[in-house]
Amino acid sequence: MQSNARTLLLIFVLTLLFTTSTLVATAFAAPMDWQGTFGAETALIQHHKRTSDAYINDDGSEQIQPSPGDRSDASFQNYILKLSPTIVINDGATLYGELSTNYNSSGYLGESSTQKQVGAGASFGDALYLQHTSNGRPNLVLNQFYLKIFADTATYIIGRQSFDWGAGAIYSGGNKTWDRYKTIQDGLTVKFKVGNFHVTPYWAKISMGNTLSSSDDTKTYGLTVLYDSVERDMAFGLLYGKKTTGAYSTFFTSGQGHNLGRTDVKITDLYMKKGVGDYTLTIEAPLISGDLGNVYSPDQSTKYKAYAVVTESSYKFNDNWSAGALVGIASGEDGLGPQFKAMYLNPNYQIANLLFRYNLAAVADTTQNLYDSYITNARYLKLHGNYQTGPWSLNAAVITAKANEVAKGNGNWAFNHTRNKRFISNSKQNNNLGTELDFNAIYQWNNTVSVHADVGYLFVGDYFNYTNSADGSTVKLRNSYSTVIGVSATF
Repeated sequence: MQSNARTLLLIFVLTLLFTTSTLVATAFAAPMDWQGTFGAETALIQHHKRTSDAYINDDGSEQIQPSPGDRSDASFQNYILKLSPTIVINDGATLYGELSTNYNSSGYLGESSTQKQVGAGASFGDALYLQHTSNGRPNLVLNQFYLKIFADTATYIIGRQSFDWGAGAIYSGGNKTWDRYKTIQDGLTVKFKVGNFHVTPYWAKISMGNTLSSSDDTKTYGLTVLYDSVERDMAFGLLYGKKTTGAYSTFFTSGQGHNLGRTDVKITDLYMKKGVGDYTLTIEAPLISGDLGNVYSPDQSTKYKAYAVVTESSYKFNDNWSAGALVGIASGEDGLGPQFKAMYLNPNYQIANLLFRYNLAAVADTTQNLYDSYITNARYLKLHGNYQTGPWSLNAAVITAKANEVAKGNGNWAFNHTRNKRFISNSKQNNNLGTELDFNAIYQWNNTVSVHADVGYLFVGDYFNYTNSADGSTVKLRNSYSTVIGVSATF
């Protein structure tokens, strides 16, 4: 009853806000425009646990926690919703916003929970200073609300805004239809343009903490410089930023369950894109270093040094056929210390239909979110071919990946990137993450509506049969496959 009352109240408030904004817009002759995205999918992941053997609950084990009844499949339907109103105040100022639902702008059909997910997968991604989303607990949230002021020398953006850079490996504005995450910042961004150069300083507060004191704040500031020439089909640039957290902050937590406390991290991100005829190459190389806070122990700070390199290349043979390759590496953590070295790419940045795409622990553990999954501790290669004809777009790909860091046994420290746990390793671990075959089809129904079907088959690598047993015994693996069918509308 209370849930229904809250829902009715939210509908009433939204209707009131819409009516009021419409009246105000009419009164002041300020035109208002609505844009947005809606999509719904049905998905099946068969053998998501990757084994039928008994579950071993060990910090070093790669096994997935079983769901009630020990089912081997995950079947669910989900949706995504983003509504973006724009109010033109006058020639020099425009107000932008984005409304959505739940955590990560999406939800499951039939779910009753609207709480923000705070499991290890979600909190640890935040702890690595990527801050992929900052949505709150209500089932109606404001992803963005900012004022854009157009001046003669620069454009000023004030308020809650998304942040995007390069290929989206670290910072993603969530602009694609099925992007569930946004890098969100509350602050001020100033955009200067001189010829082909774009200079953008920014300052934002990620968290004000539990007090109005700066002792538990989290702030970020930095500068991006981008050269972008359409005539030369070339772009390159640099992002340099810092992110600091007060010693008494409780906003970020480690995978060990305690607060990170004081942090001071520097982010340097190189980006380049170049086209030569029908060939295009994109490279992004982020490097993060500094003090990450109390990662392993609540009373001992840890240095942070992580990196990634992602490359995307494509060649267009004709109007119908094209092919390309994605090659990349994201550093991993060895658990030895004194530095933490794992890089976690943005969860919007995905290369496969199964591998890296899902946080499979969330199938049985509702405190986690299925889509809080990152490319980390991996070097990968993806080869793909594309065929375009009329409203149809067909894509086939093969992806293979290996881990950078694995357990070495003999009582050495190691780090489980699946559970985000440090552990003493009793046996050696294989580095093969697996090989996947993907097929994707998109049918453009009309200018706004499209239908897609995605299929993935993962030959699971022996990296995932690890149990950390003293005698080196492993579980028997089962290959996984997934099917997803969905429809989306953009307007």
